[in-house]
Amino acid sequence: MRQPGEAWMYEIAFSVLGVLIARAAGQPLETFLRERIFAPLGMNDSGFSVPAGNRDRLATCYQANGETGMLEVYDDVSHSQWSQPPAFPDAAGGLVSTIDDYFAFG
Repeated sequence: MRQPGEAWMYEIAFSVLGVLIARAAGQPLETFLRERIFAPLGMNDSGFSVPAGNRDRLATCYQANGETGMLEVYDDVSHSQWSQPPAFPDAAGGLVSTIDDYFAFG
């Protein structure tokens, strides 16, 4: 994808690590994370998607437009990327959580 020294691509290592964890554990990555990290820490609101019953707690996400500096909708609650489980739960990103769960993890 890149020549050596041209750019850093950290996320690839985490994607591969997620696959290795799932295969070594013999279970899906999300199940592994839930059983080994989330449940023991009391992180009940973390995962790769938000259950339908909790979507009212999900906030619309905004990002700054690079040209205008104005905020624009990045991920709308009505059709959020976290409203459905992903086809490939990726350890490089894609988890959604609450501040309380993040605090418990930290």
